[in-house]
Amino acid sequence: GMSLGPDDQQVAATQIQAHYRGHEARTELGQQYQAASSIQAHYRGHATRRKSFSNLRVKQDPSTGGWMAALIPKDLGPTLTSVSVLDAETTFKMTPHERHRSGNIAANMREAGYTSEQIRMVCRALFLTQSEPDMRKAWVSLVGDGTSVPKQSFRSLLGLLGTEDIDDAKLQEIFDVVDADSSGGVEFDEFTKLLKSMNPKG
Repeated sequence: GMSLGPDDQQVAATQIQAHYRGHEARTELGQQYQAASSIQAHYRGHATRRKSFSNLRVKQDPSTGGWMAALIPKDLGPTLTSVSVLDAETTFKMTPHERHRSGNIAANMREAGYTSEQIRMVCRALFLTQSEPDMRKAWVSLVGDGTSVPKQSFRSLLGLLGTEDIDDAKLQEIFDVVDADSSGGVEFDEFTKLLKSMNPKG
């Protein structure tokens, strides 16, 4: 074949380099394009997820703990309520059963107009510490500055604490046991015994 002079070789080399540089540039562009489209896909996914969330939000039902409950089987509702009202440290120390029960109590107390703080006091005394100072706070939260819970208020007290739908005979029976001194009302020390018997600790 025909031999190339040094100039021709130079030209050929330059063209080959140019060709590869073009390749590199195209590859880089391709990668950028891929990155851009995967970012777009990611955001499209976001938008879709957002849309499905907003569909769920329509099903908001305050009694079951908001839209989150729509994602969760019904009987987990109380557990969620307790998690939303009680601080993490409190719920962390509870058994799943206690979390569920504290959720019922939280829901009942909330419905009856108690504050999150009052709900926390009661659940803390009942499920965690059962200490005298915490029992006192729970008493004040539920009873205010009263010294005794009369029999006619006892049913609603039990209801708040998750013992609902009991007939009159059963109510009388529980009241007689709790009202140890037969004063016709439940005083603080009797209330403490009641709470301890509802959640025996060791």
